[in-house]
Amino acid sequence: MLIWRSFSEARDKIKDSTAVSIGSYDGVHLGHQTVLLELNRLGQEHSLLTVVITFDEHPSVTVGHETSQLLIPLAYRLRLLAEIGIGAALVLPFDNNLAALESEAFVGRLCGDLRMRHIVVGYDFRFGAGGLGNAALLERLGAKQGFGVTQIPPVSSGATVVSSTAIRWMLIAGDVKAAERFLGRPFTVRGKVVHGEKIGRNLGFPTANIKLPPGAFWPRYGVYLVKASLEDGICVYGVANVGVKPTFGKNDPVIEVYILSYKGDLYNSEIDLGFLAFIRPERRFTDPMSLREQIYDDIRRAEELMADNA
Repeated sequence: MLIWRSFSEARDKIKDSTAVSIGSYDGVHLGHQTVLLELNRLGQEHSLLTVVITFDEHPSVTVGHETSQLLIPLAYRLRLLAEIGIGAALVLPFDNNLAALESEAFVGRLCGDLRMRHIVVGYDFRFGAGGLGNAALLERLGAKQGFGVTQIPPVSSGATVVSSTAIRWMLIAGDVKAAERFLGRPFTVRGKVVHGEKIGRNLGFPTANIKLPPGAFWPRYGVYLVKASLEDGICVYGVANVGVKPTFGKNDPVIEVYILSYKGDLYNSEIDLGFLAFIRPERRFTDPMSLREQIYDDIRRAEELMADNA
């Protein structure tokens, strides 16, 4: 997948007409995937390069709303877009200049710089200064400037519309199974294995300490069954503790994962952790030995859950 960082860079590289979609695509959940698959279908049908315009951080940071932690970092988002088959991504900084661009002027950039001939948007799509642009405006402009518009209706699971906000609340509650249904895959974090304080090793359970990138989304503090995807291509189950280690008086959140049936050296490697099941909330123990006994119970429970997640 091609990746560009500005309209001017895209303009210099694009040789064919395009089909475009725009959004933060935070999570690339089932609703997003419906939009992207329709974008791919139109691209193939009309021989158009498929381009997704996304942003290096959540737009709410710039427009002054409550800061939203992204469900997945940009690098993982781009990887998922490539796996779906998107031809190119234009990654823009959602700065004050972009936020102030009027709707008509923004569409002008799409038609001029990206040679857009079709645009696919979600049911709640808004764009332009003040979020005044919508699908109806796109259709009026498309009739004048010669591009088509497809708006995808909401995707629901049961009575709930699939959305990044709903997924965040599920993860805050520790309901990783519900989040998996909305995402179409397990909620996954990616981080580097760093040296810790060897607390787990001293208890008889050597753990990999995972450092998440700034702005990463943290699920509910507690213990989880996870599946770790290692750099060598091996996938193994593990028991992960997400939290601040209250038994030892710590304050900074960390992810520690005890990898089952693996003896290799993981330091400085990148690991994907897929969250499969919530085992219990994090809590403070009276002493390290009480925690050690609980870890044995956590591992036994994780092994029981592995059969349901094979």
